Amino acid sequence: MLVSTTFGLRDDGKFTQHFGAINTQKGYRLLNVLVTRAKQRMCVFTSIPPAYYQRYAEELQKSTPSGRVYLYAYLCYAQAVAEGKEDARLQLLQQLSQHAPISDKPTQGKDLSADSSKTPSNMAVGDDLLNYIADSLRRYLPTSYRVQTRYMQGGISLPIAVWYDKPNTAPKLIAAIECDHAPQHHSPEAYMYDLSRQRCFAQMGAATLRTYAADWWLNPDTTCQNLCAELWKHTKLSSK
Repeated sequence: MLVSTTFGLRDDGKFTQHFGAINTQKGYRLLNVLVTRAKQRMCVFTSIPPAYYQRYAEELQKSTPSGRVYLYAYLCYAQAVAEGKEDARLQLLQQLSQHAPISDKPTQGKDLSADSSKTPSNMAVGDDLLNYIADSLRRYLPTSYRVQTRYMQGGISLPIAVWYDKPNTAPKLIAAIECDHAPQHHSPEAYMYDLSRQRCFAQMGAATLRTYAADWWLNPDTTCQNLCAELWKHTKLSSK
């Protein structure tokens, strides 16, 4: 996998460090998505001045370092690997382990779905995130909607299934919500896998809606409202 940061000095010699969402406090999670995609080898190309990314250790000492700090740390890590500096590589990993965000500490398999203090930024990706999304939908949607995680039907697991209880009729499955964090969405066969699942959901009478972990980390309220709007739209379509 080839990765290029593309950022560098401007014509006037200044470096603005405008890295978009990575500059936010939760930006390190977006970086994690990038650097874990390679299966055999990662080649990193950067024109970011070393004087900037080599200051990562100082930035780590701040109480709330931005994701940019972890980008800089990764560039230092890549440089240490490329130059065969094993001591520098191990020292960097030790520094990062001491200052890792609390949200990346192991959750010991606890059920966080009932804990309202949990947010997408302080939980591990997996069932915890699905539970958070489901709980958020339950708070926003009317009681005529029913939301369930890991629902099995016809041998297929729906990450999040949503039913609509129309008066005087049986509950109707209206949507299957897929979240991009699942490992199968990152395989070489992911495209065909998703198409196959979408056809299966359609045969069940359910629309396929997709939601993205990064959106829940950066703006959970807006993301939930947008997803609810999609559900309402498909409720009207399924009622025709």
